[in-house]
Amino acid sequence: MTGFMNQDGSALVGGLTSGGVGQAIGIDAQGNVATQAWSLSTMMQGKGYSGSTGLLNVAAGNYPLCIFNPVSSGKSILLYSLRTSSGTASVNSISVFLQLVTTNPAYASAAVVTTTRPGSSASALAATCTFASTTQTLAGPYSQVEVSTTPVELLTNGGAILLPAGLASGVIVFIQTYASGFSSTTAKWLEF
Repeated sequence: MTGFMNQDGSALVGGLTSGGVGQAIGIDAQGNVATQAWSLSTMMQGKGYSGSTGLLNVAAGNYPLCIFNPVSSGKSILLYSLRTSSGTASVNSISVFLQLVTTNPAYASAAVVTTTRPGSSASALAATCTFASTTQTLAGPYSQVEVSTTPVELLTNGGAILLPAGLASGVIVFIQTYASGFSSTTAKWLEF
């Protein structure tokens, strides 16, 4: 490579970015190649979002949160966290059902969708991230089912679900409670 030189005249390793700008590889204070996870870089660019039901006070039943990517969004969505929790003295356990769908159920309530970097643009899914605060009928098939007495994280060990651009697709997370009490479901995703 030419044009990438240290002050002492030795060559630096580098290349051209997609915009045609020369860039050397970064080195941290210990002399190791500095890297950054793609997901963190995407969040820092203002493309990370979170959607939540908020805190619901519900009776025994099935309460869904849907994250739906319509064809018109023009974005691919990478879901990297789906978390549910429920609890008061009257709620001892929950069941959680994960379902992949190709039709938007458009539940009655709009989820609270926020960016992970304040000041970034609104999510492409702001209008299609919905939940129900009234019990809904469960109808499989389900790609994952969990039963727990503690909060449940459905995407563990780096798991993720991709909702590609140009394809109507979504995820529904049902939390099934067995008594009255508080519950909440939160999803986190990247849009690119």
